Amino acid sequence: MALRQYYKLDTLLLVSNMKRSTYYYNIKSLSKIDKYASAKTAILEIYEKSNNTYGYPRISKALEKLGYTYDRKTVYKLMKELKISSIIRIKRRYKRGKLSCICENKLNREFTSDRPCLKWVTDVTEIKINNEKLNLSVIMDLYNREVKAYSISKYNNEDMVIDSLKQAIDKTKDLTGLMIHSDQGILYQANQFRKLLKENNIEQSMSRRGNCYDNAVMESIFATLKCEFVYINKFENTEQFKYELEKYIDFYNNYRIKANGLTPLQEKEIYLV
Repeated sequence: MALRQYYKLDTLLLVSNMKRSTYYYNIKSLSKIDKYASAKTAILEIYEKSNNTYGYPRISKALEKLGYTYDRKTVYKLMKELKISSIIRIKRRYKRGKLSCICENKLNREFTSDRPCLKWVTDVTEIKINNEKLNLSVIMDLYNREVKAYSISKYNNEDMVIDSLKQAIDKTKDLTGLMIHSDQGILYQANQFRKLLKENNIEQSMSRRGNCYDNAVMESIFATLKCEFVYINKFENTEQFKYELEKYIDFYNNYRIKANGLTPLQEKEIYLV
């Protein structure tokens, strides 16, 4: 074909003993050469090096590093032509079902309080001690950030949160106007928990679904507890952890100075004077 620019077609056909129809058939076939041939070769090499785990998004990124500028749709199309795909099972996407919202977010991120025992917040966190998981339920007073009560359990169940709530109630003389805020966890929707609130005329408030900032104060206390107590200590067993935790909570309430220069206990005492 390269000689075509130097010689007449009739001469070339005569010398090569080729029919004119054959010549034009070959010309047509050459025009159909796959312009993606080089890219397909690169795709196969990338796919093989990934142990057949790469899908078109990752292969697209790998092609970019080799100088190819094809979009993902093109790469997807080429992989279909090559009959290759990631051997990794596509992750199933689950829609997060609505938890039954039994009450509104009445706290509405108002993390300050005019007096003690007007607004409580509560939550549960998981702590790992020597490969053993423990669950810690805490109730805090928003007035002075005092830990009103806590409960530890191997099981993240209703009994744990009820135990911490009973402790907090027993330590409080006046529950008038009290509201307790939590997330929408199933523990706080449990009948026995809600019954205990109703029996003591405690109003319930819940964060909006999937919004941890609606209970940011509890996130903060757990972060503080873990940084100042859990992460810097080694515990031989869960019993030692429980013993040391009791000492830390006492320190937190009675001796740990807050940004205002007061401990939680001192701030409450000033109000009561």
